[in-house]
Amino acid sequence: MNESFKAPGKIEPAGVGGAVHVVNDSFKTSGDMNESFKTSGEARQDRTARTAEGRGRPEWTGPARSDWHWGQGQSHHKLGTMTGLLTERLHQASENAVAMWTALARARGDRVLDRPGFTAIDGRRYRVMLRTGDPDAATTRELTELAREKRAEGRTVVVEDPFRVLDLRHVGMAAGQLPVMVREPAPAPEPAGVVRVRSADALAAAVDIVVGGFPLEEYQGDDADDVFPRSLLTEPGPAFFADPGRGACLTMEHGGVGGAYWVTTLPEHRSKGVGRALMHAVLRHFEDRPVTLTAARAGKPLYDKLGFTGLGDANWWR
Repeated sequence: MNESFKAPGKIEPAGVGGAVHVVNDSFKTSGDMNESFKTSGEARQDRTARTAEGRGRPEWTGPARSDWHWGQGQSHHKLGTMTGLLTERLHQASENAVAMWTALARARGDRVLDRPGFTAIDGRRYRVMLRTGDPDAATTRELTELAREKRAEGRTVVVEDPFRVLDLRHVGMAAGQLPVMVREPAPAPEPAGVVRVRSADALAAAVDIVVGGFPLEEYQGDDADDVFPRSLLTEPGPAFFADPGRGACLTMEHGGVGGAYWVTTLPEHRSKGVGRALMHAVLRHFEDRPVTLTAARAGKPLYDKLGFTGLGDANWWR
């Protein structure tokens, strides 16, 4: 969940690297990660620097540069230059996010529009998630018209394009980039102090942490059941974890991978290992499956240390 764009805060040293964002001041997860994204120009500069230093790239089978294309305000890569495994992981990360948002939308009573090439969630924001790296003309046209129409109605529209194949500048939108990452199955330490949330009361406490600490401004003051409805506790995919009174996060199991979202540490408990412990809980929960996430760029070095691999930067159009 990813709502307002903000500059990144300080990184929690104990933060969990990579699959879950140890939310420091605006250190988020793939849920509403509109927070600390970079503009296309900044991302190009950042990527150029990282390339020069020989780090921060997925493993490529093709030339390091000739398959990257820079447009005005937009960057994208050819999925064909990625290894088969990394391409599969990118699609799995995308489908996991779609499944998480769909489960959340249905629990909240929001409308879901499913198409072969994209899914749209009509909630507090109008969120469109591209599901293919090779959308046909009809998919691109319908998605674009939806974005145009909802913006004309005064709605806040977010289009997530993890494959970087869309160009929505002509409808007045601008793209920011956020890295998509994966960690393959590997042992993780015991998560000290972290428990799985199983009751409505414990979920309400976790909601308070995420809404206040992430933060999710548009949900502040709302009933906890309007944010993360208790019905999610009995769904087969979602799972909540909390360090009571200090931190919380949501995970999603779908498509052969686990996804981490809204990993949050309250401000007064940052830099005390809470985020790291939450991440360890997530990694142990998905012990035999890869874990994917969309990272705040400020958290990427920590994720690198935890064994996460970059799959490329997703475009978030607003």
